[in-house]
Amino acid sequence: MIGKYAKLVSVLVAAALVLGACAAPVAEPASGDADARIAELEAQLAAAQTGEVGEEDMAALQAELEAAQAEAEAALAAAEAAAAEAAAAVPELAIPLEEFTDANIDWRGLAEAAGDEGISLNIAVVKHPFTESLIPLLPVFEELTGIRVAYNVLPQAEYWPKLAIDLSTGSGLIDVYMTGPELTWPFAAAGWTEPLDAYIENPELTDLAWYDKDDFYEAAWDANRWDGETLGHGGYGEGPIYAIPVTYEIMALTYRIDLLEDAGIVVDEGWPHTWEDILEAAKATTLDTNGDGTIDQYGIIARGHRAWPSMFGGYSNIFYSYGALDFDEQLMPAVNSPEGVAATELWVELMQCCAPPGVTDLQWFQVKQAFAQGQAAMSIDCDWFAAATYERPEVSEVAGNLGYAVTPPGPGGERVQDLWFWSLAMTSAGYNKDAAWLFIQWATSKPVQLAATRDFENWNPPRESVWEHPDIVAMTEGWANYREVVEENRNYTKVPHAVNPQVGAALDTWWGNVQDAILGTVSVKDALDRAAQEMYNVMDMAGYYD
Repeated sequence: MIGKYAKLVSVLVAAALVLGACAAPVAEPASGDADARIAELEAQLAAAQTGEVGEEDMAALQAELEAAQAEAEAALAAAEAAAAEAAAAVPELAIPLEEFTDANIDWRGLAEAAGDEGISLNIAVVKHPFTESLIPLLPVFEELTGIRVAYNVLPQAEYWPKLAIDLSTGSGLIDVYMTGPELTWPFAAAGWTEPLDAYIENPELTDLAWYDKDDFYEAAWDANRWDGETLGHGGYGEGPIYAIPVTYEIMALTYRIDLLEDAGIVVDEGWPHTWEDILEAAKATTLDTNGDGTIDQYGIIARGHRAWPSMFGGYSNIFYSYGALDFDEQLMPAVNSPEGVAATELWVELMQCCAPPGVTDLQWFQVKQAFAQGQAAMSIDCDWFAAATYERPEVSEVAGNLGYAVTPPGPGGERVQDLWFWSLAMTSAGYNKDAAWLFIQWATSKPVQLAATRDFENWNPPRESVWEHPDIVAMTEGWANYREVVEENRNYTKVPHAVNPQVGAALDTWWGNVQDAILGTVSVKDALDRAAQEMYNVMDMAGYYD
C-alpha cells in the first residue's frame, strides 16, 4: 500500500522538471512523513488484530488510517493535475521537428561539438512582417539544433546606419542580418558579406535535395547574385549568391472599385493601359465629398519620405517603364534624359494634384494605414499590403472592395515592375559561420516559409511550393484578382537600378531632387539636371571616374 503513495514523489518531481523552463520551480514534496505515518498506522492495526492493541483503539486507528490514505490520495491527484497543467503551459512548437528530420543534416552536430560552451547566434532584423513571422518560429530552430538565437529589431531608419557601422568594424558581433539586392552591392564590394555558395554546396551542412533551391522563383534567387566586378546594367544575377530571399515584394496598383465606378472610370480588361489612365482616374476621384470646400478624398497615395526606398512607391515603375535609366552603360548619370523628364513630370503632376498634403513625408507603413482607412482611391506599393492589411476586415475599411492591377507600360511599350526581396545574409567577420548558414538554411526552408506565410502572414513567399500550397491558395483566392496580378507581375519584375556600390548615396540624391519638384520649389527638368550632377559628384568622389 505504501508504494501506491510513493508515486506522489515521481509525479511532483516530473511537474517540477516540466515547469523548470517556464515558471518557478516546484519543491520536491516531503512525502516520506506521509508514507511513514501510513506504515505506522498499518502496523498498529495489524497489532490490534492480534490482540496487542485494545479493541477500543481499533476504530480510532482505522479512522486515522483512512484519513491518512485519503489525504495521500488527494495529494496524488493534485500532483497529477499540476503535472498536466505544467505540461500544457509549455508552448507547442509552431512546426513539428519531424518536418526537418527527413533532411540529411546533422542539425545538432555543431552544438554538440561545441560542448558546454554551446553556440549563440546574433541576428539583426528590421521591423517588418517577416520579422514578426520569424520570431515565433525561433524556438523551433533552437530545439532542433541546440543553438541559441538572440535578435535585435530596429526600424529601417535606424537599422541601415547601425548595420553599416557594425559590419564596417569587422567585430563579428552580428552573424546573420536582413538585407536586399541593392544593399548586396556595397556590402559585397566592401567584403562585409560572406558568399554562400560554398555552404550551399557542402554536403555536411546542406541537403540539396531537401532544401530544393530550384523551388525559389528564379528572379528571387538571382536577386542577390553579383559577379563582384561588373557595374552598370550587367553582372546582376550572375556570380556568387550573397543572400537568400525570404519575401517577394512587387510594386502593384491597388484601387477602390466603388470610387472608380462612382467617378465613371471604366476599368476594362488590361486597365490601366497607360500612365495617363492612372492620372485621369486620380483626378476624377480627388474630391470634396461633403461640400465644405476642402478636399477630403484623394485619388492616390504614395510614399514620399526623403530617402531612396520611397522610389518603390510607384516612381521606379513609371521611370523605368518610360525607357529611362539611372546610369548609362558608362556609369554616367542619365536621370535627366528626355524619357526621365517625361516620366517624372507625370509623376510630379500626379502627386501635386491628387495625393494628400504631406505626401513627401509619408513612409510605407503610413501609406498602408491611410489606404486601409479609406483615404485614397488608389495606391502603388508592395503587393503584400493586401495580404497584411487591406483584405482583413478587422483592420481595413476597404476590405472586399478592391481591385489589383499591374502598372502600365510606358510610351514605348516597356513595362517594368520594381521589386524588393528581403533576404538573409551572413557577415564575413562572424565567428560561427557554419551555424549561421544552418540558420539561414532553416529560415528559408519549405517548412519555415510555409508556416511563416500561412500562420504568421509573411507575404509574399519567394518559394513556388508555398505560393501554390492549398492552404495559401485558400487564403488568397477570395481577394478579387490578387493572385492573378501577383503572377502576372512576375513577368515584368527586375531590379532596375544599375549595379553600383554607391547605390544608396546616388539614389538618395536623385530622389531628394524629385521630392523638391513635388514640393514645387524647382521644375522637373532643373531637378533632374541637378540630380545628375550630384550623382556624378558621388561617383567621382568614390573614384569611379578617371
